Amino acid sequence: MQIERVSSDDIGVGWSAREQAVLVAVDGLIRHRDLDDEAWTALRVHLDERECIELCMLVGHYVVLATTITTLRIQPDPPPG
Repeated sequence: MQIERVSSDDIGVGWSAREQAVLVAVDGLIRHRDLDDEAWTALRVHLDERECIELCMLVGHYVVLATTITTLRIQPDPPPG
């Protein structure tokens, strides 16, 4: 259910203000490799400077991981059972 909500265009539905700020920031980092002033300001309401830096680094690490997995054509493990 949460995965479907994240992939929808309506970030405001069903998420707390903090979750919305993080989702907007992650989307901006992935799409534009940057945060506009509005997204940064909203994020800073909920996260301190250290947490904002950690979020940026975490998003970057996942982008690198996804790029590596795609480039190496690594297939997901089959579901158990």
